[in-house]
Parts: sequence; structure tokens; C-alpha cells
Amino acid sequence: MRATTAQLMVRTLADAGVEVVAGIPGHTTFALADALLDEPRIRPLLIRHESIASFAADVYYRVSGKPMAVFAHTFAGTANLVTGIGTAYADSSAMLVIHGEEVRETLGRGAYQEFSRGMDADMAQLLRHVTKRAWQTHTPLQVVEQTVRALRTATTGRPGPVSLSVFFDLWEQEAEVPGWPDLTGYLPAATESRPTAAALDRAVATLTGARRPLLVAGNGVNLGRARAQLLAFAEATGIPVATTVTGKGAFPEDHAQSVGVVGWVGTGVANWAAQQADVVLAVGARMTEASTSSWQPDGAFDPNRTVLIQSDIEPTEIGNVFPVGAGLLGDAAAVLTDLTEALDTWTARPDWRAEVGRRRDEWAQVTLDALSKSGQPLPVGPVLSALRDQTAGQPLNIVCDVGKHHKWVVQQFPAHAGDMVVSSMGAGTMGIGPCGAVGAALGRPEARTIAWVGDGGMSMSLPVLPTVAEHNLPVLFLVIDDGAYGAVVNSQLNRYGRTAFAEFNGGGARDYRLDLAAVAEAAGVPARRVETVDDYKSALDWGLHQDGPALIDVVVDRASAAPSGGGFKRGDMWNHPIFPWVGVTPR
Repeated sequence: MRATTAQLMVRTLADAGVEVVAGIPGHTTFALADALLDEPRIRPLLIRHESIASFAADVYYRVSGKPMAVFAHTFAGTANLVTGIGTAYADSSAMLVIHGEEVRETLGRGAYQEFSRGMDADMAQLLRHVTKRAWQTHTPLQVVEQTVRALRTATTGRPGPVSLSVFFDLWEQEAEVPGWPDLTGYLPAATESRPTAAALDRAVATLTGARRPLLVAGNGVNLGRARAQLLAFAEATGIPVATTVTGKGAFPEDHAQSVGVVGWVGTGVANWAAQQADVVLAVGARMTEASTSSWQPDGAFDPNRTVLIQSDIEPTEIGNVFPVGAGLLGDAAAVLTDLTEALDTWTARPDWRAEVGRRRDEWAQVTLDALSKSGQPLPVGPVLSALRDQTAGQPLNIVCDVGKHHKWVVQQFPAHAGDMVVSSMGAGTMGIGPCGAVGAALGRPEARTIAWVGDGGMSMSLPVLPTVAEHNLPVLFLVIDDGAYGAVVNSQLNRYGRTAFAEFNGGGARDYRLDLAAVAEAAGVPARRVETVDDYKSALDWGLHQDGPALIDVVVDRASAAPSGGGFKRGDMWNHPIFPWVGVTPR
């Protein structure tokens, strides 16, 4: 059998289980785009800007556990992918990036759109910094092995994006294929990584001696598909459960043991519990700045008063920030299963549970007050409250963009068992909300997809509107419109008493408001613009019952802010100590 490099790659992708390939072709990827049309197992997805593809692939993996492939033309197209790839790299999401490169024999001559001033075929070097591994293909048959290696690398261990660079002249080069490989031998089911018996014994001994234990679930629980194991462990022990921002949804927040999200914009009860805990079991949580209140000893975690048991699939994350009393290297599901079995003589901590319950009830009143505020312009609280009320019992994909509006979902939206709540916290990238929602709708179509986004993030992602309209993707864009980069406005007012480059008013020269509903309608997305609670609730009911995309532009009060949950950045972001190990008593 004879086949071209493009045909070989497409056949390998399909055999490996890749179901969606998104991109925009240029002359260095024309042959790949053409070959994709002949593979019925792959859905080709044309997008209107390359960044949509990489953001979509990130979220697609988070909600489905399956990698998506994206492709782009050389420099201009591939460079547009980079922000989304880097976002996935920072938050450990797998994807396969395929990019075209110029003709091999002309490299260095200055071919059209060539990127070779630093070295020939330099696009692979550009992506090397935001991927787990980058490959460059030189022969047709080599593309089969490299595609398999790339997918295996992307999805095993700590997941992440990978890239393949293929030269323009190679795509249509034919080769005799001696026999098609059975990929099951090259893509075996991932083997569980489990902690050693000694590490498990030490963790069990530490937990058994705890009077006020707390479990903190991070993004690793969601990526490791370990929600069931987390629930089983929690209910077997009665230990209260907090999550990080990216771990939100790993544990149902309507469960009696949930204390919500810990850290900067966390709940009052989660931050209190973290401060009071004598032992913290962190599973798949990197103990980042956002989750630890800037690593401050009087914030969420203090290594002088709390013993940390940290579990992660990536060894370099264990003890990376705080010293550990025990480290458990392994998959989140395997670690939680082993711990549950090893703690068979665990006894309840009723006094601790009761105190956590009282604090939880106190925080519930704060939440109720925030969500029931009224006025015009609209506070954000009732906007979020209505979303939870009108989607009760329905699984959701909530893809959050970055900004002040995001804090409300983190702190005030109770994620239920069927919900996936996606946030960018490693890179904190605007654009993931509206563009990533494309991946959520494709990756988990049984759930309703909500893009929770500010007007700033929506404005910089407008090409996503014709994309979802063209493919009739059921994404509801809820735009929290305060006419500014709201989080920037707040920080500037607190520090300088004025704003700069943050309000959409022509620099103070005019009263300007982008009519996002009109923009959406022009793109083929039905839309409404609302300014009152009643109009919003009616529009929300309308939007949730659309078969395809819809957008609701909600004009809100710029001063509306989520209540303080006790997490903080120490002093301010310009001045805080960053040495949590200073003064730690050796254990």
C-alpha cells in the first residue's frame, strides 16, 4: 500500500481515537486538510481564529479526558495558537498541535511566511517552550511513530500539549507502507501509578494522629477522573473537603462535608478550615499562590502549625512550595483508593465536623446576602443565583474566563456532582471562557455549556461567535458587562485612586458601550441585552432552551464584588514575602 505523509498521519490519528481536528489551513498544511476529508472517524472543525482551536482543545480534554488535535499554517497561524497552548501547558491539559513548515530545500532563503532568522525551521523551537515535547518529521513513515509517541506523551504522567512540525514538501510525499501497525501495542491503557507502601504507611500514621484533618482536592483529581474515589474516601472518613479553583467540581459542593474553594477568593469556611487544620491532605493540588493566600503564614496554610501530606502524579510538585510530612507519588484515583483501604480503622472526629458545620452555616448566610442583593445596574450575585436555580438537576459545563466576574463562580456558585467548572489558573488567560466553550460543547455534549465571560474577554474573542454559529454549537454566552476590565479597575483604584487603560470610555473622552448583542446577532448568534433581574431571568430561560448558540449581554454594576472569604494577597501584589519555608520547624 502506498500513502502520503498526510494520509498516514490522518489514519494514525483516527486509529488512536482522535475524534476532532480543528484548524485553519495555509499552504504548508493544505494536504493535511484535504486528507482529513477522507476520514469519517474524525470531525473536521474550521474555526475563525487559531486561538479558538487551542483553547477549545484545552477544555475538550478537561471535560472529556480525550485529546483533540489542532493544526495551523507556519509562522502566522502557529503563533496564534501559542497562548492557548501555553494555557493548556500551565494547567496540564493534553492536546496534539500539528503545524506546517516551509520546504526543506529553501529554508533560510526568506520564503513567504518563513520563520528562520534564529535557526532554520524555527517554529518547532517556538513551541518547545509551551509543550511537553516537540517533534520534527523528516520522512513519511516517521510521522506514524511520532504521532503515536506524541499522543502517548501528551496523555501519560502529567498531561500536557505536544507538537509535530511537518515540512510543506513532505505532506504529499508517498511511501510504501509495509503493514499497518496495531496501535494497541503502542498506546496501551495507562497503568496506575501507586505510592510505595512506606509512603502510604507514613501518610496513614500522620492522618490517624490528626485531630482536625482537611482534604484539599486540586485539578489533578478532575484530570485523573478520580471524583468517585474522592467521594468514597471522604464519606469513609468524614474528613471535610476543600478544593482549589481548578479543582472546583471535583467534590459536590452541596455535600455536607464540602467547605468550598480555598485561597484568594475562596469561601470563608474553607479558609477558616485550612487555617485551623493540623493535617492537610492535598491531592493533585500544586499549592499555588491563589490557593494558599500568597503563601502567607497567616493565610490559608502555615507549615509551622499544619502537617502537609501531598499527593501528585508529578514528583517535582511534591514539596515544591511547602515541606511535606508525607509525599504520595501516584494517580489521584489510585492514591485515594489506597488511602481509603488503609484507613480501615479510622474513627470519626465529631467535634471537628460539628465546628466545621457551624462555620459552614455562618458562611451560607453571607452567601445568601450576596446572592439576593438588588438594584440597578444589576449586582452580579442575583445573576449567578438565577443561573444555579434555572439549571438545577442539569449537568453543566461552565467555562470561566478570567476577570472579576470569575470570582463569583469560584466562591458563590455551588458545583453539583454532574458539573464541570473550568478555569485558567496556571496562566490566567482571558479568552479561554468563550473559546474554550467550543471544546466543552464538543467534548461533553450531554451537559449544557455555559461560557461565563466578561465584556473584556468577549470583546477580544469575537471570532468565536461566527464559529459557533456556523457549526450550531449549543453554547450559551453569559456576558457580565461592566464596561471595563473590572478586575483591573478595582486594583488600580485601590492602589492609585484612579484608573488607566481599564475603562471602555475612550480614555474619558466619550461614553462608549459595545453592543455585544448586536455583534452576536450579526454573526448569526441569537442574543439579548438585559439590565433588570426580571428581564435577565426571562432571557436566561430563553437561552437555556436554544438548540444552538445564544448570547445574553447582562449590564451589571461595576462596583459589584464578591464578599471576602478571608483569603488574600498579603498587603498587595507588589509587596509580600515569598519564603514559606522560613522558620519551619523540621519534622
